[in-house]
Amino acid sequence: MAKLFTRSKVRIFESALEKIARILADKYKIKVIFKHDTCMTDGRTIYLPIIPDNASEEFLGAVQGFLDHEVGHLIY
Repeated sequence: MAKLFTRSKVRIFESALEKIARILADKYKIKVIFKHDTCMTDGRTIYLPIIPDNASEEFLGAVQGFLDHEVGHLIY
């Protein structure tokens, strides 16, 4: 069974992702947009899902993993 985080822990995670997104935009010209319900990229923009208040640990890990994977492709 997936462990659900409290709203505040989810918001802390989301805030960290937003800071990472700003760094990526400034340094590498990669946009990170939080608005879709799936993870995808077009090669310069990474689209991430809006993180629900009741997000599970697995969901948050998957979002972080996708971001890490795509950034690796786009930077290197």
